[in-house]
Amino acid sequence: MYKHIISLGYNCEAALQIQRYFGTVESSLFTWAYVEDNNLLVDCIKNLDKLIKDDLHLTGWNMYQNKDFKVSFHGEHILHLMYHSETRKPEDITKEEIEEDIKKIKSKLVYLIKKFKTVLNSGEKILFIYKPRPYETKDDYLEFICGLNNAIKSISDKSNFRILFIKNKNDKNFPVNIYSKSLQFFPEDGNVQNCDIASWQGILNSINGVK
Repeated sequence: MYKHIISLGYNCEAALQIQRYFGTVESSLFTWAYVEDNNLLVDCIKNLDKLIKDDLHLTGWNMYQNKDFKVSFHGEHILHLMYHSETRKPEDITKEEIEEDIKKIKSKLVYLIKKFKTVLNSGEKILFIYKPRPYETKDDYLEFICGLNNAIKSISDKSNFRILFIKNKNDKNFPVNIYSKSLQFFPEDGNVQNCDIASWQGILNSINGVK
C-alpha cells in the first residue's frame, strides 16, 4: 500500500477524485495547480525554488501563473470573487488584493516545497498520479515521462515512488510499457467535476486493493 497518493496535475481532476474516493486528499505542491506545459513541469520540479523567487501574474482564467514554468495557483481573494461574492466579480479585484493573494501563495509554496522534498526523503512509498496533456507522438510522451521520473529522482536518492499516468482510452500514442490507466474521456478544464467517475472509481479501487 502507498503511504502517500499525490496528484501532480495537470489540473485538479485527479485531486478531486482522490478526495471523493478517500474522503481526503494530501496537500501537495501541484494538488490544485494548473500545469500548462508537460515539459515545463519537468523543469519546474528540477528548479522548485524558482517558484518562490519568480514573479506571479494574474491570468485571464483567474489564477496566478509563474510564466517561466506556466504553472498556475489559486488565490483566496480571486476565489472569493469567483464563487462567493454577490456584489463583485473577479475583474473587480483590487491591486491590494492581488498583492495579498501573491504574498499568501508564495508563503504557502515555501511550505509545500519543503513538504514535497521531505516526503521524497522519507523513503515512504509514494504514488504520484499525473494526467498528462495530450501529445502527438510516442517520442514526445517517452521524453516527457522519462524526464518527469528523473526530475523527481533528482530531489532525493531515498525516494520510493511510482508514477501512474492517466490517459484517454483513445490515445494510441501512449507507450504500452508505462504504468497507466485509462479514462473514457477527459472533461473540459473548466468543468472537471463532470468527469468519467466510473473509470476513476475503478482506478482508485485498484490502487486501494479493492476488487
